[in-house]
Amino acid sequence: PTVTPMKIYTAMDENIQSGIDKFQRREIDWLDQGADTHLQVGSAVIHNQTGEIIGVVGGYDYNGRLIHNRALDSYNQPGSVIKPVLDYALAFEYLGWATSHVLVDEPWVYPGTDFLVGNYDGRYWGEVTIMDAVADSRNIPALKSLQEVINTIGRSGVVEYMNQIGFSKVNEENFDLGYALGGSSFLASPIELAGAYTTLMNGGNYTKPHTITRIEFSDGREPLVPQYSSIPVLSDSAAYLASRTMKYA
Repeated sequence: PTVTPMKIYTAMDENIQSGIDKFQRREIDWLDQGADTHLQVGSAVIHNQTGEIIGVVGGYDYNGRLIHNRALDSYNQPGSVIKPVLDYALAFEYLGWATSHVLVDEPWVYPGTDFLVGNYDGRYWGEVTIMDAVADSRNIPALKSLQEVINTIGRSGVVEYMNQIGFSKVNEENFDLGYALGGSSFLASPIELAGAYTTLMNGGNYTKPHTITRIEFSDGREPLVPQYSSIPVLSDSAAYLASRTMKYA
Protein backbone atom coordinates (compact mmCIF):
# COMPACT_ATOMS: atom_id res chain seq x y z
CA PRO A 1 0.00 0.00 0.00
CA THR A 2 1.04 3.59 -0.61
CA VAL A 3 0.18 6.77 1.21
CA THR A 4 -0.29 10.04 -0.64
CA PRO A 5 -0.71 13.24 1.35
CA MET A 6 -3.73 15.19 0.23
CA LYS A 7 -5.83 18.19 1.08
CA ILE A 8 -9.57 17.60 1.33
CA TYR A 9 -11.83 20.62 1.01
CA THR A 10 -15.36 20.56 2.36
CA ALA A 11 -18.39 22.80 1.98
CA MET A 12 -18.48 23.77 5.66
CA ASP A 13 -19.34 27.42 6.25
CA GLU A 14 -17.11 28.46 9.14
CA ASN A 15 -19.46 31.20 10.34
CA ILE A 16 -22.43 28.84 10.47
CA GLN A 17 -20.51 25.97 12.04
CA SER A 18 -18.92 28.19 14.68
CA GLY A 19 -22.39 29.27 15.79
CA ILE A 20 -23.51 25.64 15.80
CA ASP A 21 -20.50 24.70 17.92
CA LYS A 22 -21.49 27.28 20.53
CA PHE A 23 -24.97 25.78 20.63
CA GLN A 24 -23.59 22.24 20.94
CA ARG A 25 -21.37 23.29 23.84
CA ARG A 26 -24.45 24.79 25.58
CA GLU A 27 -23.01 28.29 25.39
CA ILE A 28 -26.28 29.82 24.16
CA ASP A 29 -28.48 29.82 27.25
CA TRP A 30 -31.87 30.20 25.60
CA LEU A 31 -31.14 27.24 23.28
CA ASP A 32 -29.92 24.95 26.06
CA GLN A 33 -32.64 22.53 27.14
CA GLY A 34 -30.55 21.44 30.12
CA ALA A 35 -28.51 18.29 30.56
CA ASP A 36 -30.97 16.95 33.13
CA THR A 37 -33.66 16.67 30.43
CA HIS A 38 -31.55 14.05 28.60
CA LEU A 39 -32.88 15.68 25.42
CA GLN A 40 -30.66 15.36 22.36
CA VAL A 41 -30.77 16.97 18.94
CA GLY A 42 -29.37 16.48 15.46
CA SER A 43 -29.64 18.85 12.52
CA ALA A 44 -28.10 19.80 9.21
CA VAL A 45 -27.83 23.03 7.23
CA ILE A 46 -27.78 22.31 3.50
CA HIS A 47 -27.32 24.64 0.53
CA ASN A 48 -30.55 24.26 -1.43
CA GLN A 49 -29.12 24.60 -4.93
CA THR A 50 -25.95 22.51 -4.54
CA GLY A 51 -26.82 19.93 -1.89
CA GLU A 52 -23.67 20.91 0.03
CA ILE A 53 -23.81 20.34 3.78
CA ILE A 54 -22.54 23.62 5.21
CA GLY A 55 -23.23 23.00 8.90
CA VAL A 56 -23.94 20.02 11.14
CA VAL A 57 -25.41 19.68 14.63
CA GLY A 58 -24.11 16.38 15.99
CA GLY A 59 -25.82 16.84 19.35
CA TYR A 60 -25.44 18.57 22.69
CA ASP A 61 -21.87 18.23 24.04
CA TYR A 62 -20.80 16.82 20.68
CA ASN A 63 -17.02 17.05 20.38
CA GLY A 64 -16.47 15.83 16.83
CA ARG A 65 -14.46 12.72 17.65
CA LEU A 66 -15.52 9.16 16.87
CA ILE A 67 -18.90 9.41 18.52
CA HIS A 68 -22.53 9.30 17.44
CA ASN A 69 -23.32 12.03 14.90
CA ARG A 70 -27.06 12.49 15.31
CA ALA A 71 -27.42 14.53 12.12
CA LEU A 72 -26.27 11.58 10.06
CA ASP A 73 -26.80 8.43 12.13
CA SER A 74 -29.97 9.01 14.17
CA TYR A 75 -33.10 7.70 12.48
CA ASN A 76 -36.42 8.71 13.99
CA GLN A 77 -39.99 9.40 12.91
CA PRO A 78 -40.00 12.77 11.13
CA GLY A 79 -43.55 13.59 12.21
CA SER A 80 -45.67 16.32 10.62
CA VAL A 81 -42.70 18.11 9.06
CA ILE A 82 -43.03 15.57 6.23
CA LYS A 83 -46.46 16.80 5.12
CA PRO A 84 -45.42 19.49 2.56
CA VAL A 85 -42.69 17.45 0.89
CA LEU A 86 -44.70 14.22 0.73
CA ASP A 87 -48.49 14.61 0.91
CA TYR A 88 -48.98 17.97 -0.73
CA ALA A 89 -46.04 18.03 -3.16
CA LEU A 90 -47.34 14.82 -4.70
CA ALA A 91 -50.93 16.11 -4.68
CA PHE A 92 -49.83 19.19 -6.62
CA GLU A 93 -47.83 17.01 -9.01
CA TYR A 94 -50.30 14.21 -9.74
CA LEU A 95 -53.74 15.51 -8.74
CA GLY A 96 -53.47 19.01 -10.17
CA TRP A 97 -54.51 20.64 -6.91
CA ALA A 98 -53.81 24.26 -5.94
CA THR A 99 -52.86 25.69 -2.54
CA SER A 100 -56.47 26.87 -2.34
CA HIS A 101 -57.83 23.33 -2.81
CA VAL A 102 -60.36 22.55 -0.08
CA LEU A 103 -60.29 19.38 2.02
CA VAL A 104 -62.59 18.40 4.87
CA ASP A 105 -61.04 18.03 8.32
CA GLU A 106 -63.52 15.63 9.90
CA PRO A 107 -63.69 12.44 12.00
CA TRP A 108 -61.91 9.83 9.89
CA VAL A 109 -61.21 6.17 10.54
CA TYR A 110 -57.81 4.84 9.49
CA PRO A 111 -58.44 2.34 6.64
CA GLY A 112 -58.64 -1.29 7.72
CA THR A 113 -58.96 -0.43 11.41
CA ASP A 114 -61.43 1.07 13.86
CA PHE A 115 -58.91 3.76 14.87
CA LEU A 116 -60.38 7.27 14.76
CA VAL A 117 -57.74 9.76 13.66
CA GLY A 118 -57.65 13.05 15.51
CA ASN A 119 -55.75 16.33 15.54
CA TYR A 120 -53.45 17.76 18.19
CA ASP A 121 -56.23 19.98 19.56
CA GLY A 122 -58.91 17.28 19.64
CA ARG A 123 -61.06 19.27 17.18
CA TYR A 124 -62.11 19.07 13.55
CA TRP A 125 -62.28 22.23 11.47
CA GLY A 126 -64.48 21.12 8.58
CA GLU A 127 -63.58 22.62 5.19
CA VAL A 128 -59.99 23.92 5.07
CA THR A 129 -57.66 24.95 2.28
CA ILE A 130 -54.31 23.22 1.92
CA MET A 131 -52.64 26.46 3.07
CA ASP A 132 -54.61 26.39 6.33
CA ALA A 133 -54.16 22.63 6.73
CA VAL A 134 -50.39 23.03 6.62
CA ALA A 135 -50.37 26.19 8.74
CA ASP A 136 -52.09 24.37 11.60
CA SER A 137 -50.75 20.88 10.76
CA ARG A 138 -54.17 19.24 10.42
CA ASN A 139 -53.85 15.47 10.19
CA ILE A 140 -56.95 14.37 8.30
CA PRO A 141 -56.36 16.56 5.20
CA ALA A 142 -52.80 15.23 5.01
CA LEU A 143 -53.99 11.61 5.19
CA LYS A 144 -56.71 12.21 2.62
CA SER A 145 -54.21 13.84 0.27
CA LEU A 146 -51.74 10.98 0.36
CA GLN A 147 -54.56 8.45 -0.01
CA GLU A 148 -55.69 10.21 -3.20
CA VAL A 149 -52.11 10.19 -4.47
CA ILE A 150 -51.80 6.45 -3.74
CA ASN A 151 -55.06 5.86 -5.60
CA THR A 152 -53.55 7.70 -8.58
CA ILE A 153 -49.91 6.52 -8.80
CA GLY A 154 -49.94 3.52 -6.47
CA ARG A 155 -47.85 2.68 -3.42
CA SER A 156 -44.88 1.92 -5.64
CA GLY A 157 -45.02 5.40 -7.17
CA VAL A 158 -44.96 7.05 -3.76
CA VAL A 159 -42.13 4.83 -2.53
CA GLU A 160 -40.12 5.55 -5.68
CA TYR A 161 -40.50 9.29 -5.10
CA MET A 162 -39.45 8.98 -1.45
CA ASN A 163 -36.36 7.01 -2.45
CA GLN A 164 -35.53 9.58 -5.13
CA ILE A 165 -35.51 12.39 -2.55
CA GLY A 166 -33.18 10.48 -0.25
CA PHE A 167 -35.22 8.44 2.25
CA SER A 168 -33.07 5.31 2.39
CA LYS A 169 -35.15 3.25 4.82
CA VAL A 170 -38.43 3.48 2.89
CA ASN A 171 -39.53 0.49 0.81
CA GLU A 172 -42.74 -1.14 -0.37
CA GLU A 173 -42.66 -3.65 2.47
CA ASN A 174 -42.76 -1.08 5.26
CA PHE A 175 -44.67 1.77 3.58
CA ASP A 176 -48.21 2.54 4.72
CA LEU A 177 -50.58 5.50 4.90
CA GLY A 178 -49.20 6.47 8.32
CA TYR A 179 -46.21 7.92 6.46
CA ALA A 180 -48.49 10.85 5.58
CA LEU A 181 -48.03 12.03 9.18
CA GLY A 182 -44.39 11.01 9.42
CA GLY A 183 -45.33 8.10 11.64
CA SER A 184 -45.72 4.32 11.54
CA SER A 185 -42.42 2.65 10.53
CA PHE A 186 -41.16 5.77 8.72
CA LEU A 187 -37.61 6.56 9.87
CA ALA A 188 -35.35 9.33 8.57
CA SER A 189 -32.18 11.13 9.60
CA PRO A 190 -31.97 14.94 9.87
CA ILE A 191 -29.67 15.04 6.84
CA GLU A 192 -32.14 12.99 4.79
CA LEU A 193 -34.99 15.26 5.83
CA ALA A 194 -33.09 18.47 5.07
CA GLY A 195 -31.97 17.02 1.74
CA ALA A 196 -35.54 16.16 0.78
CA TYR A 197 -36.63 19.74 1.44
CA THR A 198 -34.00 21.13 -0.92
CA THR A 199 -36.10 19.57 -3.70
CA LEU A 200 -38.88 22.07 -3.00
CA MET A 201 -36.45 24.99 -2.97
CA ASN A 202 -34.59 23.92 -6.11
CA GLY A 203 -37.33 23.71 -8.72
CA GLY A 204 -38.13 20.06 -8.04
CA ASN A 205 -34.52 18.85 -8.47
CA TYR A 206 -32.81 16.70 -5.82
CA THR A 207 -29.07 16.54 -5.19
CA LYS A 208 -27.80 14.05 -2.62
CA PRO A 209 -26.39 15.92 0.42
CA HIS A 210 -22.59 15.87 0.43
CA THR A 211 -19.58 17.48 2.09
CA ILE A 212 -16.50 17.13 -0.13
CA THR A 213 -15.93 19.75 -2.83
CA ARG A 214 -12.30 19.14 -3.88
CA ILE A 215 -9.32 16.86 -3.18
CA GLU A 216 -5.76 17.92 -3.99
CA PHE A 217 -2.87 15.42 -4.10
CA SER A 218 0.75 16.25 -3.22
CA ASP A 219 2.15 13.87 -5.85
CA GLY A 220 1.17 16.14 -8.73
CA ARG A 221 -1.94 14.32 -9.86
CA GLU A 222 -4.85 16.37 -11.14
CA PRO A 223 -7.16 17.46 -8.33
CA LEU A 224 -10.33 15.44 -7.89
CA VAL A 225 -13.46 17.58 -8.08
CA PRO A 226 -16.51 15.39 -7.39
CA GLN A 227 -19.53 15.95 -9.60
CA TYR A 228 -22.91 15.60 -7.93
CA SER A 229 -25.83 15.07 -10.25
CA SER A 230 -29.13 16.87 -9.81
CA ILE A 231 -32.14 14.63 -10.39
CA PRO A 232 -35.53 16.06 -11.43
CA VAL A 233 -38.27 14.48 -9.30
CA LEU A 234 -41.02 17.14 -9.32
CA SER A 235 -42.17 19.77 -11.76
CA ASP A 236 -41.23 23.39 -11.09
CA SER A 237 -44.85 24.23 -10.35
CA ALA A 238 -45.43 21.41 -7.84
CA ALA A 239 -42.21 22.25 -6.00
CA TYR A 240 -43.14 25.94 -5.89
CA LEU A 241 -46.65 25.29 -4.61
CA ALA A 242 -45.37 22.92 -1.92
CA SER A 243 -42.85 25.53 -0.76
CA ARG A 244 -45.61 28.14 -0.60
CA THR A 245 -47.68 26.02 1.77
CA MET A 246 -45.11 26.68 4.49
CA LYS A 247 -45.53 30.46 4.38
CA TYR A 248 -47.85 30.57 7.40
CA ALA A 249 -46.70 27.43 9.21
